Amino acid sequence: MRSPSFLIFASILSVSGAASACPTFPAAVQGDLGLCYTPPCTICHTTTVGNINSATQPMAVELLKLGVSAACDTTVLANALKEMETDKTSVDAAGKPATTLLEEGDDPNTDQSIGPATPDGGVCPSADGPPTVAYGCAAQAPSAQIAADPPAWQGAAAIAAIAGLFFARRRRV
Repeated sequence: MRSPSFLIFASILSVSGAASACPTFPAAVQGDLGLCYTPPCTICHTTTVGNINSATQPMAVELLKLGVSAACDTTVLANALKEMETDKTSVDAAGKPATTLLEEGDDPNTDQSIGPATPDGGVCPSADGPPTVAYGCAAQAPSAQIAADPPAWQGAAAIAAIAGLFFARRRRV
C-alpha cells in the first residue's frame, strides 16, 4: 500500500496542468497589431501544442527578453510588441521588422505566409460583406474583444482531491 503523502503528491500532479502555451496570446497578438488573422502558436513555439520548452523560435526568444513569460500576462505582451514595433526589431535573417512581417501575413521567423496581409488603415475585409463601422460607446478596439482567461479550477480540484484523501485516510484509522 502506498503512503498517504505519495497519494497526495500524485493527486496534485494529476490536476495541475503542465506548463503550456498561453491560449490567449494568439488573439492578443492579433488585437494588439490589428491583424486580419490569428497568428498560429508556431510563431513562438516549435510545436502546435506548445509548452515552455518549445518556446524557442526567434520571436519567442525576443519576447522573453522583453519580459513576456508563462504567466500569460497580455499587458506585458502588448508592451513587448509595442517595443518591438518602435525599435523595428527583426528576428529573421532578412532583417525585416517582426511586427511588419506579421502585418503582412508572414511568419516573423521564416518570412513564409501564415495569413492575409492587413490592408493600409487596418480595416480587414469581411467574408460576410463590407466591414461594420461603429462609433461612440458601442465601438471597441480589437484588443478589448479578446476573451478573458478561463477560470483557474485546477487549484480547487487539487484541494478537493487532498481533502478526499484526508477523509478517506481518517475512515480507515
